[in-house]
Amino acid sequence: MVYEYGLTIGHSKIHVKTDKREAIPEVIKEIKHHIKELQEYIKVNPHFQYSLEPVDEDPDAPLIVRLMIEASKAAGVGPMASVAGAIADLGLKKLLEMGSEVSVIENGGEVAAYTSGKEIIVSISTGEDRLSGKIGLLITREDSPLGIATSTGRANQQAISFGMADSVTIIAENATIADAA
Repeated sequence: MVYEYGLTIGHSKIHVKTDKREAIPEVIKEIKHHIKELQEYIKVNPHFQYSLEPVDEDPDAPLIVRLMIEASKAAGVGPMASVAGAIADLGLKKLLEMGSEVSVIENGGEVAAYTSGKEIIVSISTGEDRLSGKIGLLITREDSPLGIATSTGRANQQAISFGMADSVTIIAENATIADAA
């Protein structure tokens, strides 16, 4: 059986799916912890939030910040371009630590997914109603873990977008990289 839970934390709309019901409260606690660390880091380093280019590495930064810096360097963008994916990846990491075999964390269109056996279908939402929710990706054990990021230049969103596409989906080794790309 797969259990689902959705919540909003600040700007993050998070959806958790797992076969380990008892893992859900721990994942939520973990995600809240990383969001708080990011917020505290930004208070001391406000340029981190507004930079549209990669920033220098900071070995003393919290894990979420270090992941975002690494992804931003790979994609040539500012670190906040990967925030939703980083949150999803850190939630997935916690699910896996707790023994989850079917794990999906979705955060505003960014997905971190893992399956050890049962196939998962991840639906893609677009800015175009006639396509939204009608396209999906089949995730298998061989694909896992996997990151998926979908963005649109047309839908109302909080992110900065320089695009005009109905939808662009990136698939990568993790959601942080996919989100930054």
